[in-house]
Amino acid sequence: MQLGVIDAIADAPGLTLGTLASHVGVPPASVGALLPLLTAHGVVVGDETGLRLGAAGEELLDDHERVEYAGQEAELLLSLARFAPALRNGTSPWQEVSHTTLCDAVAQDADRYGELVEECEQLVFLLNGLTADPLWEEVGTCLLTGPGSASVAAALDDAGRRPRLRVAEGDVPAAVLRESVQAPERIDWMAGPADVAVAARALAYRTDHEAARLLTELAGWASTAIVVEASRPDGLSPHAAEAALQACAATGSPLRDSAAIAALAERTGWYVDRVIALGWGTEATVLRRA
Repeated sequence: MQLGVIDAIADAPGLTLGTLASHVGVPPASVGALLPLLTAHGVVVGDETGLRLGAAGEELLDDHERVEYAGQEAELLLSLARFAPALRNGTSPWQEVSHTTLCDAVAQDADRYGELVEECEQLVFLLNGLTADPLWEEVGTCLLTGPGSASVAAALDDAGRRPRLRVAEGDVPAAVLRESVQAPERIDWMAGPADVAVAARALAYRTDHEAARLLTELAGWASTAIVVEASRPDGLSPHAAEAALQACAATGSPLRDSAAIAALAERTGWYVDRVIALGWGTEATVLRRA
């Protein structure tokens, strides 16, 4: 995927090994070393005189299929090669490889942040338990942050909740969220005082230090905060174990359960008021200022 072999063969079915090597900019012998493995798994069919995509290769032309092999999810997987030294150095595998945190990376990259927003779309189906909570009856203004903000805004709308919405995000994430919400003109795209702040999957790509910094910032805007996070892998998912490991690759910390969020809250002037189970391993932790 990184070399562009799949796309090169798709664009010119039947091309020779030499032509393929020229397209991807590497020696023919080097590409040739890949062919037996690609052929064995049905990614490529034919030989060096004429190459075409096999059934598995055709599947990888679909964006939804290739997301596991290209983009942020793939980079997280590849970063696990640095898992052991990252643990010893007290950093995340992502930071070991990229020399920056995932939070800093997505803050400057609309495509990366867009991937996070897309992953959060399923939150809409889980937030009924939160939007039905009596706390919203006294909320006039709600401050949103995190890639799940669009889902929270949609869930509040579906529940007939109409607080004034603010979004506290940098320029790049805010631009992505603006494209993801209905009626963006109804939202104040600048942080400010609010009755409640909702951090929707905002901690999932932050290190403990970055998460604590965000909670400290929210304490300056609201006396109540709600942290919506996956506290454990979805037990029904066949990829639950991988999800837990990917979380650790991203931030250097496992998925944060209620105890971990409580510890962050205590560090930053909050205490846990209660926890609302939302389903699929996701919880909403209600924080109050200490």
